[in-house]
Amino acid sequence: MEIKVIAVLFLVIGVILGSHLFCGCTTFTIDGLPANVGSVFKESFSQRNQLGSDEYGASIESGSNWEMAAINYAKQVGNQDIVKSSQYYKSGPIPLPPGEMLIFAENDIKPECCPSYYSSSTGCVCIAKKQQDYLNQRGGNRTLNSEY
Repeated sequence: MEIKVIAVLFLVIGVILGSHLFCGCTTFTIDGLPANVGSVFKESFSQRNQLGSDEYGASIESGSNWEMAAINYAKQVGNQDIVKSSQYYKSGPIPLPPGEMLIFAENDIKPECCPSYYSSSTGCVCIAKKQQDYLNQRGGNRTLNSEY
């Protein structure tokens, strides 16, 4: 009796999974509206202007606070030499101690450090010169002293 109950339970689960699989792949409309609503709306990043298309994104009105602070800072100081300013940023030990995986754990994250290769919701990571060199040379195939 116990085996039959388990078999029926597996059949019911199979029917539920199969119907979900089949119905998830089909498209149909309800009262003229598409059932797949996700494909109708674009995600928010695709609706924003590209930063390079206008004057450094000056027309972005819905930007977050750190984005606007970074844009204003960049307008005030113009182009900054990231290599020279990076010598004053603090960082953790390089190379990392065994078992440690957070290379930017002790770095500051500020809008003033933008543009940077790494960012968060509060700004860009202020990368120290020794971190730049370590990340650039860690694979052994990029040992040149350049930004790229």
